[in-house]
Amino acid sequence: MKWADDDIKELTRIVFRHAGNSVDYTKMKVESEVHLINKELNVTGRANMVISKNGQHLVVVDCKRAGIDYSKDTAQMMLAAEILLTEKLKNDESSSAGIDGLLAGSVAWIWLRLGSTEGRFYIPGTSPCSSAMHPGAEVVVG
Repeated sequence: MKWADDDIKELTRIVFRHAGNSVDYTKMKVESEVHLINKELNVTGRANMVISKNGQHLVVVDCKRAGIDYSKDTAQMMLAAEILLTEKLKNDESSSAGIDGLLAGSVAWIWLRLGSTEGRFYIPGTSPCSSAMHPGAEVVVG
């Protein structure tokens, strides 16, 4: 999936507003088709996009099953977020920061906040705006 510049700007506005930060594009990094590797766990993951700013990371996975089965794409998003979080904690074990995940689908958008002690899902929203501003049902894992 190729994101348009306007889509990327809108997503970053929504995500960082949801995370409580103001948007400063000069310090933001957007990577596409990111392959992630964790050698210790011998796992690999993939994200369609990783947006980073001031140590915060958002993993974006495009749901390819369009409302049929979100479970595989959700697992892909979680694995990518876990790999990034493992790297972050390896560099700073006292880090209380987490990784955000977004499963972007045509039917619903699912948000994930993964920390070192728990994960929270915000499900579902029908658009990125409604999901970020009104996350809906909150499911805590951990």
